This record gives sequence, structure tokens and C-alpha cells, in this order.
Amino acid sequence: MSEYRNSVLVGDTISVTASVSGTPLSFDTRVLKINRQERRPLYVCSLPDELIYGQNRGHFRLVLGMVSRAEATMSINDKKQRGPIIDISEAGVCCRLPAATPIKRRDVIEGVRLKLSTSTTLTQEVEILNIHPVVHSPNTIQIGARFNAISPEDVSMLRDHIKESERRRLHNIKNSQDSE
Repeated sequence: MSEYRNSVLVGDTISVTASVSGTPLSFDTRVLKINRQERRPLYVCSLPDELIYGQNRGHFRLVLGMVSRAEATMSINDKKQRGPIIDISEAGVCCRLPAATPIKRRDVIEGVRLKLSTSTTLTQEVEILNIHPVVHSPNTIQIGARFNAISPEDVSMLRDHIKESERRRLHNIKNSQDSE
């Protein structure tokens, strides 16, 4: 038996503070159950029905995730590097590449090919803004890059792709809720 009493009990209201892609998020929730994991308390809590948070960016970001087949391809030191696109907006792109890719912050890379779907491909010059290791995949880095001088035609094509992808996503959600 522990020398101290667990101050959090089932039914208590607790405040949760987290970060979603760098955006702070906080809400109150109720403790539904307390489990043990490696002799430490694990609190099972309810999530709110709705979470709303403002983006700290000027453009909507389409999150593609790992299930998408969207792919970025770039030539660095005459070697092609390719990896999945994680998200994209009118201002830039986030993708994953092999950790051995010789790239650093502020590098400008020309001719980056972004294949978003079988019918939508963009070729852009990008500036690397950040590079982070991917925790669960040690041989992978995640880069964030800004588009340099994206043309009005490419912005229009990108907007259309983002709108259509989001429309399909919402349609699929609605259909899955209707079938329940």
C-alpha cells in the first residue's frame, strides 16, 4: 500500500492542457476510471464532444497523414529523395524523408515535385523552415517548407485539391455516421 493517497478519484473533474501540432489546447474532463500501468495511475477520461482551436497560420492546412499516397520528391546533391506528404497548405508543405538526407534549415530546393493525387502534381521551389526527427521512426526526419513564389495557377489548383479532399473527407464522415 502506498504511503500517500491518490488525490484524483473517479468522477473528479480535471483540467487537461496539451499541444496539437504546436497549438495549445486545454479543456476540462471527468475521470471515468483509474487503471494501473507499471504501478502508476493511468486516468481514463472522457473527451469533450467538440474541440475548437484557432490555427496560428494564414492558410488552411490539409492534413494528409500516412494513409495518403501523396508524395514529395526532391533532388539533393544529385540524389533523389522521396517521402510521404504529411500536410499541405497554400503557403507550404510538411513531408518526411530519410534521416540521412543532407538538408538543413534555410536550404532552398528547386524543382520539388509534390504528387497529391493521380491528377494533381505541383513542382515548386521551397525553403526549408524546420527539420525534426520522427520519434517512432528513427531513420526518418520531418521537414516543414515554405513555397517560394507559388504561381496564381498553382494556388488555384492547390485550393481546388484542398477543397475537394476536405469535401470527400466530410462526406465519408457523414456516411459512416449515417450507417451506425
